[in-house]
Amino acid sequence: MGRNSASSHRFEQLLDRFLEGYFRFRPTVATELGLHQYDTLLEERRPEAIEDEIARLKAFRQQFQQHLEPADLTPSQQIDLRLVQSAIAAELLELEEIRFWQRHPGYYNWLASGAIHSLLIRDYAPLEDRLRAVVERARRIPALLQAGRENLRAALRTPGGVPRVWVEIAIEEFRGARDFFRTIVPQVAERVDGMALGQQVRAHNEHVVAALDEMIAFLRGELLEAATGDYALGEDLFRKKLQYEEAVTTPLTDILERGERELRRTQREMQQLAQQIEPGRSIAEVIEMLSREYPSPDELVSSYQRRLDTARQFVIERQLVTVPEGELRVVETPPFLRSLLFAALDPPGPFERVPLPTYFYVTPVEPSWSTAERDQYLRQHHRASQIITIFHEAYPGHYVQCAHCRRTPSRVRRIFAAWSFVEGWAHYAEQLMLDEGFGQHDPRLQLVQRHEALWRIGRLLVATRMHTEDLPLEAAVDVLMRECYQERANALREVKRYTTDPLVLVYAWGKWQIQDLRRDVERAWGSRFSLKAFHDELLGHGQPPIAVLRRLLLSDARSGDRAGSPT
Repeated sequence: MGRNSASSHRFEQLLDRFLEGYFRFRPTVATELGLHQYDTLLEERRPEAIEDEIARLKAFRQQFQQHLEPADLTPSQQIDLRLVQSAIAAELLELEEIRFWQRHPGYYNWLASGAIHSLLIRDYAPLEDRLRAVVERARRIPALLQAGRENLRAALRTPGGVPRVWVEIAIEEFRGARDFFRTIVPQVAERVDGMALGQQVRAHNEHVVAALDEMIAFLRGELLEAATGDYALGEDLFRKKLQYEEAVTTPLTDILERGERELRRTQREMQQLAQQIEPGRSIAEVIEMLSREYPSPDELVSSYQRRLDTARQFVIERQLVTVPEGELRVVETPPFLRSLLFAALDPPGPFERVPLPTYFYVTPVEPSWSTAERDQYLRQHHRASQIITIFHEAYPGHYVQCAHCRRTPSRVRRIFAAWSFVEGWAHYAEQLMLDEGFGQHDPRLQLVQRHEALWRIGRLLVATRMHTEDLPLEAAVDVLMRECYQERANALREVKRYTTDPLVLVYAWGKWQIQDLRRDVERAWGSRFSLKAFHDELLGHGQPPIAVLRRLLLSDARSGDRAGSPT
C-alpha cells in the first residue's frame, strides 16, 4: 500500500486544524482529555455558535474528502481518516437532527458542572492556575444557562419538543450541581483564602449558584408544564447514530434476535446456578438472599477499596493482561452526577503529562432517603455485586483499558472512543475473571455475574425498542423487573437513563463482538495465541470501534505477523 510523505503531512496538518476548532467548541472535553490550553474557555451554545460549528464541520468534511487520497496515507492514517469522518458525521447528526443542545435541559448541567469539576478534580497544575481557569469559566456560566433557557423555549415549538422525563431528570441533576457549587467550590477557594484569587472565585461562584437557582425555577415551572415532547429517536436516527459512533451496521432485527436468544440462555444458566445455591428457591429469591450481605452506609466506599487489591493480584498472577502502574482511589460520586450513576470510573485524560490518580466513583446513600429506600439501594452493593463491579470498573476493566489507551500513538484513537469497545471490554472483563477461576467457581459469584449480563441484555432489548418501536416507559420498567429480576426503583432509574442514552446496547453487543473476535484471533494466531498477548494487542490501539480492531488484529495475522501497535 502506497505511502506519500506529502500526503501524510497534509493529513496531519488538516487534522491539527480540525481538532483546534473541535476543542474550541468543546473546551471541557479538551480539559477532560488532558489538553489544558483550552481550560479558560467555556462552551458557547447560542444558536449562532451552533450554526458556525455545523458550517465548520461541513467544511472539514469536504476537505478530508477532497484533499486527501487514502491510498497515499500510512495504514494508521487511513484508519484515523475514516474515524474522523465518522466523528464528523456523528456530530452533524447530533447538532442538526437529534439536537440535545436544544431539547435536553440536562445538557446544560453537564456543561456547567463538568466545566468546573474537570478543573478541580485532579492536581494536573498548581491550584492557583486551575482556579484562574475556574474564574474564567464560572463568569460565563450564567450566560450559558441563559442561552440554554432560550434554546429550550425554542425547542418547545419544534418537532420532538422537550420530553417531560428529561426535565424531571434535569431538575435532580441541577440540584446536585447547586450543592456542588455551594459546598465544594467554596471549600477549594478557602485554600487560597488570603489571596484576591480566592475572593474572585467566591464572587463568581455566587453568581453561578444564583444562575442555577434561576435554572431550577425555570425547569420546575415554565418548562415542566410545557414539556410534552418525545424522547424516542426513531429507527432512522438510531441506525445512523449506531453506524457513525460505533461502526455497527448489523440490522436491528438481527441485534434484537441475538438479544432474545442470549436473554433466554442466560436465564436458563441462572436457574441452574440458583438451584445449586438454594434448591427449591426461585432466581429472584436467591438474588434477594445474596443481596442481604451489604455494607452499612458508612462502610460503602471503604468496602470497595478493600476488594480492589484481590482482583488486581489475580489478573497479574493469571497473566490475563498487562496491569499498568498508577493510583486508583475509591471516592464518593460527585453530587451533580449521582442521579443516574451507581458506580463509575473517572480516569485522567490520555494526554495528561504528569501522573494523576484515577477515581472510582461510588454513589453514596442520600441523607434524605427513608430507611426502606436506603436498604433497597444498599442491597445493590452487596458483596458479590461489588466484586463484579470491580472487575468492570477496575481490574481488568475500564482502569486497565484506559491506561493501555495512553500508549497508542494515534491522537484520533485517544480522542474519539467507541463505547461498544469501552463498555464492551469492561462487560467482557466480568465474565473473563470468572471463566479464568476467580472465586474458585463460586456459584454465588457466577449467578451475580449472569445477573449483570442479563440486565445488560435487557438494556439492549428495552432501549432499542423504546427508541425504535415506541415501547412505553412503564412497559420498559416492567420488562426489566420481569425478565431481568430488577427491583422497581433500579428499573425505573435505568429506563430514565435510556431515554437520554439510546445506545446502551453497547455493553452487551460490544462484549459479544469481543468474544467473537477472540475466537477468530485464536484460530488465526494458532500456537502464538495467549490471553495476555491478545488482550494487550486489543487494548494497545486506543479505543476505536471493534470492527476496526478486527481488521487490525486479523489482517496482520493473515500476512504472517501478529499485529503491533499502529504506526
